[in-house]
Amino acid sequence: MNTLQALAAAFVFSVVTVTGARGAANSAGLRLNDAQALCSASAVLKALGHAADTATKEALAAAGHAKLWHSTATKLAEETNNASVRSVAEAAARTLADTLALSDKAAKAREAATQQARRIDDIIEIFATYSGQADSTNGRLCIEKASNNAQATQAGDASVAAVLTLLGCAVDAAKISEMATKILAEQTLNAYEVASGVTVARGTLKEQVKQPQRFTASTQGNTQIDVSTSDAFKACPLTQFRSWQTANGPGVRTLAAQLTDTEQGMSKGQNGNGGWAWKPLFAGLILMTPAGDSSKHVSGLSTQHTAFEWSAKADDILNKIVEDTTQTVKDLQALRKKCTGTQAPCGKHTDDAEEQLRQKYARRYEAQDQPGVPS
Repeated sequence: MNTLQALAAAFVFSVVTVTGARGAANSAGLRLNDAQALCSASAVLKALGHAADTATKEALAAAGHAKLWHSTATKLAEETNNASVRSVAEAAARTLADTLALSDKAAKAREAATQQARRIDDIIEIFATYSGQADSTNGRLCIEKASNNAQATQAGDASVAAVLTLLGCAVDAAKISEMATKILAEQTLNAYEVASGVTVARGTLKEQVKQPQRFTASTQGNTQIDVSTSDAFKACPLTQFRSWQTANGPGVRTLAAQLTDTEQGMSKGQNGNGGWAWKPLFAGLILMTPAGDSSKHVSGLSTQHTAFEWSAKADDILNKIVEDTTQTVKDLQALRKKCTGTQAPCGKHTDDAEEQLRQKYARRYEAQDQPGVPS
């Protein structure tokens, strides 16, 4: 066999390895590594939310101090007719407006990040909850396990809550707080361990919240079922089209009308029996192409395996969360500097600090001290 023949043979082998036997329509759940990567992305989103929450709380506290300084300086200006102390009151008023705006922006960033993390966790929980048929050797799980021989779902398997913890979607609050502290200090989260064997990807925050970079097919043959056969009923019920000609497989419902002008639409199907194929969208981020074929699922459908992919809108959604939160962090750092000092316009308002302000500006201006007024 020459080099070209060897390369061709290797290519054919790799295709068969990934897609399965010719003619098969393999239904399979999420790959283990992909589920773990999604959980690591969720952890980063939670940390971004925690960082934004810190900004909200600090901004509100600073607003409280700015309000007190404004009140104190305004009253003192009335007592002394001192232009300098009026400028203190004006600075406090501007700072009050800025801190309230920051707290509002930070609260929105927190909500966006935590909500998206929750949605990812929900996907994992759904897939961890369901399974196809299990027997002594095979378990058609909706999230694969670490080895082909470990797929069987039998008595003694971990609970759904335990699975979420193992995958990294139920991260300890202390870890989220530690990650948030790193974000606030503009330190990297590279390789941070959110669960045993589950780490944050290396890269920027934008890259870390979109993990895995691309989805790959489940590598465990025992998780897969060819839904073009009578064994379709054994598959994970979430990852295939329901069969209609040989009613033996549950799954994703087809549609009465074709979806158009949307990435969820597919061009295969018919009106009436079988309906139209489409791609469910999870968490507004992840598209799934269900497994199926033309003879048992959707008319005209090429034999296809379950496949996952990022939605075209995923970058915009996730990037905006990162951009809004990182800008909030920068604004918080600027606020911290502005609020440093005994009589800063948003520094801590205490009795001693107020007394120092009064002593500084207590002298009432006499007429001859004011410019433009004849003596």
